[in-house]
Amino acid sequence: MQSFKKADHEIMRWRVRLYCGHIIETEAHYTYTDPLSAGANGRRCTECGEDRQTIVAFEPIGLRCEPPEATEPPPPPPPKKPTRADLERRVKTLEKENERLRAKLSG
Repeated sequence: MQSFKKADHEIMRWRVRLYCGHIIETEAHYTYTDPLSAGANGRRCTECGEDRQTIVAFEPIGLRCEPPEATEPPPPPPPKKPTRADLERRVKTLEKENERLRAKLSG
């Protein structure tokens, strides 16, 4: 049953006017567009105690609480420092490229 519990930022609060004329608050999951869609056609009036009073008007009040801020993903790890062997291979590759270009220019 615990899996059905919804977080406060998922619960919309509604101010509803009942047929008896009193105004009460009710709540429903935020995915419902109105309290009637959530199955709240009638409510017990807390003012006069009448049971199953029909909802005749409603307006949203807002969520119980603000949604939590989205946490930013952690920054990528810094690039791995090349080893001496990596650097030496890179230097050899660049030296070969340099020689090839010089030969191409002088030829």
